[in-house]
This record gives sequence, structure tokens and C-alpha cells, in this order.
Amino acid sequence: MAANAAFFSHTSNSTFEGFQINVTQGASPLTIDSALKILHRNRALEATHTSKTAAGAAKCKPGTRVKAIEDITRWASESDEIPSDNSSPDELVLWFRGPAGAGKTCIMREVTRVLHEKGILLGDYFFSTRVPGLDDEAPFVATIVSHIITVIPALQRLVLETIRLNPDIFEQSLEFQFKKLISHHATSIPSQPPTPRILVIDGFDECRSIKERAHLLQIIHSLVIPPHSFRVIIASRPELDIRTGFDRSPLKPISKILRLEDYEASGEIYQYLSDEFTRIRETHPAKQSIPEEWPGHSTLHTLTHKSSGVYIYPSVVVKYVDNPRRHPVELLRHVLGALSKVPSGRPFAELDALYRVVLSPPDIDIALMKRLLHIVIKITEDTKASQP
Repeated sequence: MAANAAFFSHTSNSTFEGFQINVTQGASPLTIDSALKILHRNRALEATHTSKTAAGAAKCKPGTRVKAIEDITRWASESDEIPSDNSSPDELVLWFRGPAGAGKTCIMREVTRVLHEKGILLGDYFFSTRVPGLDDEAPFVATIVSHIITVIPALQRLVLETIRLNPDIFEQSLEFQFKKLISHHATSIPSQPPTPRILVIDGFDECRSIKERAHLLQIIHSLVIPPHSFRVIIASRPELDIRTGFDRSPLKPISKILRLEDYEASGEIYQYLSDEFTRIRETHPAKQSIPEEWPGHSTLHTLTHKSSGVYIYPSVVVKYVDNPRRHPVELLRHVLGALSKVPSGRPFAELDALYRVVLSPPDIDIALMKRLLHIVIKITEDTKASQP
């Protein structure tokens, strides 16, 4: 009987029903590979297109930025095809450059979605100065490696074994991490069937350190030359150090450059403004007193022209006018009155004037506010000076 009892020693939730015995084998606790723990601890999940940050981020309005998205995804699709003679195509890196607030990140999120659906997305990384931990290089390699071993399972065992042998690897330089975790295993990437090879990097200029950006450009160059066969899409503002990097070897001969400002956006901005003002007209608490034809085609054309193709301008106008505590007709009139004094065709001057409007509401006495602030500062300084 003791022997029979031993049979049930590792079971739980055992029940006896008549002559039928139902046994549920006790489940062992889920164990996670120590190397995988290290990798996950050092990656930046919020930098990816599946993160909570991405879920709540602004997206391209349907039907907008179509040509830019098509050009980028076409380049990616063509680049993902390995030439039959095993020679490398000339364009291994695509730099998509554009001014601040022009909508680059919205475009890149849509590009990432399309490439993922096509099955050619190797991974993605969205730098950001607004999300903690996404404005430096530290998590970059760990995040990309996490992508790679997911889409190329053949590398997982090799990469994790390397991490086990080097548990402090993510405290080393980016170059060392890249060499040990990617370069050493590049020849183990199967060529058949074709594997995803496109890496998307957005907000590259939002990596704050110029020195770190230089490191990353070196890593990016290493990713696209033999023995690797990856292709990289980078989106950023045209900062001097980034322009310099793409204007000389080794990146210049292997890079294609697309400029966002070369894509006509006036029609899309006009439609965006029209749709947003229609929404305000229909949903604002003061909707009963908003004229049906407001704001009118002339005003829409004026705002579109002053935007100069930069999406941040109409976006700020809409956010300012869409104030439930103020009448939108009055707010828009105030915007147009202030902006009429600014010469057209100068997007940054227009934007500066717009911000002055936003930060200086018409019912605020600026002179009085300055005096009050001076008094507050003076009292604070006197209080600190009187303390022992």
C-alpha cells in the first residue's frame, strides 16, 4: 500500500469517483533562462512599436503622407531582396530627414506597421526625449538583439549562451556588445528561407549625446556591411553631426536620403484643419453659437499657407482653439489677428508667433503678471536670506 501511495506523492487535486481515478500532475514553476532575464532587464521595451507608448502615440490621419510612406516601404521591400549574384545593393541605409514637428514619427510608425505586416521587419527603435530612458544609447543593442532572436530563432541559443558567458556584457561598450552578440553570430543567420532584415530607427536626433550618436552611426554601418545583410531606415532632424555623418564615408556611398519637405503636404494639412474644425464645431460646449460655415475656406487656406508644410503648426492651432472653457470662434480670431503681422513663408517665425499667442491669452494682463512674479521671487529670496 505504501508503494501505491508513493504513486500519488507528486500529484495534487486528486479525486476518486467510483472506480475512476482522475489525477492532476503538479505543475513545476515556470523557469526563465538567466541570460534571457539579463537581456530583458537591459532592453527598452518602450522603444518598440508594440509598447504602451506606441499605442497612445499620434498616428497618421488615414489618407495622409501616402507618397512618403510608399517611397520608404518600397525601398525597404526592394532592399530586402538579396541579389541572386550575392552582390550588395548600393543603398543599404535610408535616411529620412525633416524638420521638427513635420510628422516624421507618425510616418515611421506607419512604415513600421507596414513592414511588420509584410514580414520583413527585423526590429525597431524609437528614441524619445519625452520617455524616460529613451534618449541615450544604453538600451539600443539589447533591444535590437531581443528583436533579432525573436524573428531569427536560429540565433537565440547562440546569443543567450554568449550572455551566460558574459553576464556583465551590457555594462560594456556598445561596440563590444555588438561584436559579441551580433557580429560573432552573423554567419549563423540562415539565408533560406529569406529572413526579415529591415531595422527601423526613429528620432535618432533625440539621442541627446552627439558622441553617442557617432557611436550609433558606427554600429549602423557595421550592421549593413558583410558578413551582415541587414538594411536600416533612420528618421531624424537634419542636425549638423548627423548631416556630417551621412555626407562622408563610410555612410555616404551606401545611403539614400529622402527629405520630408520634398513631399507636398498642403492638401493634407487643409483637410486635417477642415476635419478638426468640423469636429470642434460639432462637439464643443458652445456649439449652438458656432456658425455652421465656420471657419470658412479662406481661413483654412490662410492657416494652410502659414503652416508651410509643417504639421506641428496646424496641430498647435487646433489644440489652442479646442478649449472647452473658451469660445473657439474668439480664440481663432485672436490667432489670426496676431499671425497677420507675421510675413508668410517663414514657418519658424509663424510658429514663434503662434506660441506667443498660446502663452499670452488675451484676457491676461502681462504687465501685471510680471509684477506679481517679481513680487513672488523677491519674497522667496528675502525669506531664504532671513533663514539662519
